[in-house]
Amino acid sequence: MYFFTYIATLLNLNCPMLEFLKDFWLFLMERKKWWLAPIIIVLLLLGILLIFSGGSAVTPFIYTLF
Repeated sequence: MYFFTYIATLLNLNCPMLEFLKDFWLFLMERKKWWLAPIIIVLLLLGILLIFSGGSAVTPFIYTLF
């Protein structure tokens, strides 16, 4: 049920990213805000796309998407 809590316990790490994911998961479970998950995922994917495309040969293809 608490997947990220289980993973953090299993790995026994104090990784800030795992802690953030655990807190986000618990927030979604507790407040029933499931509609936030797709928005966050899309924003993360766009951020990753912008980071990897900065100053590379992929940039002209990104302009065609928008």
